[in-house]
Amino acid sequence: MILRSKHRVEGGASSINQLAVLGGGTVGRGIAIALAQADLPVILWTRQEERKVQRKIEATLQHDFQPSSLSQEERERIVCNIYITTELSLIAESDLVIEALIQSVNMKKKLFNSLGHLCTPSTVLVATNTVAIEEIALKTSYPERVVGVNFFNPAYRTPLIEVACTEQTSEETLSLIRELAAIMKKELVRVR
Repeated sequence: MILRSKHRVEGGASSINQLAVLGGGTVGRGIAIALAQADLPVILWTRQEERKVQRKIEATLQHDFQPSSLSQEERERIVCNIYITTELSLIAESDLVIEALIQSVNMKKKLFNSLGHLCTPSTVLVATNTVAIEEIALKTSYPERVVGVNFFNPAYRTPLIEVACTEQTSEETLSLIRELAAIMKKELVRVR
């Protein structure tokens, strides 16, 4: 299962070909909608039944967007850009994995350690809170590709995202986050 981005950026094709969001809850669905709204294909991994998450996404698009701001065709495009699955292995080839599951730092450390083994050595791993990002990064095999990104809720409405890097975060990782923000038309603010 490979969903490919059609985006082009200054100087050529986008570096972001496949994205994954972990978590079918309110925050994860909001991030997936925001990415799909920017015409980015998203694999949304969830522990919930896929059809239930699909219905919640459709309900959000129906109730949170005015008909004048989002046509039926645009709603359908957003839904088609989100592939919902309970198979974690499908995210392994993603260029960027955004975790939107848990708020426990200890649980995030364990999750990011697992993701470091599941995903390719070039996959950028994103924690959706910027607190304790250094601790989380050090629990992975590739701390240079871990970054904290705060998507303000709901992600499909807010024009801003925050990024927090660690001492190990590589320039390539930060560059990919900048590219993502540009594609999403979000202002990127770097925090400490």
